[in-house]
Amino acid sequence: PVRPQAHETLTSYATRLRTANEMSTFMWAIWLKPLVRASDKPAAEAWAEVIEAIGGLEPGYFDRQQASLPSHDNGEACVKCETGLASRYGCSRCSGGALIEQIAHDGPRVCPRHSVWVGPYATPEQQLPVGVDVLRADRLYRRLRRAGVLDPHRLGDLLGCVDAWQESEVGDVLGGAERFRVAVEIAQRVLHPSRQAAF
Repeated sequence: PVRPQAHETLTSYATRLRTANEMSTFMWAIWLKPLVRASDKPAAEAWAEVIEAIGGLEPGYFDRQQASLPSHDNGEACVKCETGLASRYGCSRCSGGALIEQIAHDGPRVCPRHSVWVGPYATPEQQLPVGVDVLRADRLYRRLRRAGVLDPHRLGDLLGCVDAWQESEVGDVLGGAERFRVAVEIAQRVLHPSRQAAF
């Protein structure tokens, strides 16, 4: 068995499970297809059920992971919930160098254990150490999110502004962690309800 990482996709987990058991892609498919076909459930559900059983996970583990992500009361997510959150990867140091693809989520952008940037679109090669200022910005973002001041969509707008300003002034674009820090600082200073009235 392989221990799943936080927010890991079913496909990523299945790949790591196959690799850990030293099975070729061909043999893995030959072994699993009859198990999936034997199920009376739709293929996607049967696939998840089989992988959970092989990995020793509780049934419905991946469904619960998906359901734990922020969404509206009806369980659906809108563009404001998901803007800019695609292509998330788990901390490569936590996983011992394994590639952990994650479902799109608005969770921490800095690994609390290793203080490396794991924000959206940061591939394992781009997971660089960050300073305390970025770690604080990550915590501040989560507080602003809980307070309803900031969401991924509004953060995406601010990141676009930061890019435009940086390009026009210096002709270059900041890295993901620094862009995020600047955008959150702007949000704290400008978007807070008490300050919006003053502006």
